[in-house]
Amino acid sequence: MWRKIGLLLVVLTLVVAVFAAQNKTSKKSKAKLPQSTAVFNSTTLKAAGPVEQILEFHFNKKFGAPKSCMIQEKMNGGNTLACPIDLDSVSAPGRILDMHGSCSPANSDACRHTAECPGGGICDLHVNRSEPDPNQLVNGKFRRATWYGWTDDGNNATLVIRVFVGK
Repeated sequence: MWRKIGLLLVVLTLVVAVFAAQNKTSKKSKAKLPQSTAVFNSTTLKAAGPVEQILEFHFNKKFGAPKSCMIQEKMNGGNTLACPIDLDSVSAPGRILDMHGSCSPANSDACRHTAECPGGGICDLHVNRSEPDPNQLVNGKFRRATWYGWTDDGNNATLVIRVFVGK
């Protein structure tokens, strides 16, 4: 009888271990979804049409680096980040419905000193994250837009701009 109980405990331990491993895997896959996808799919944003694709544009944050978004414009003790997005440059069909930026690697010192406008009010010259502003983009009329951010340091990081494209 003790052998059966021991065998049962081993089987239960294996089942729990397999379940825990599957649970960790599903959490990791959820974490890989872009944060902006959840924002875009919220009921508060009404786009002219469905999102057909999400494009990522990568820029350098450091002034003078190739494909840098940092411009000389000063804003609240830091510099403006202005990343131009042009769907023609990547031969992408459709129109821009929304865009969101992030900084990578997220836990770096350079990214802790970087914010997407309006940045809690720090972006006094660019009160929206994009121009045209997000309320205009959702109408699906624009193929070019500029993403705005703010930084108060000169360290380099990668700015990743996710662009939601529809017809």
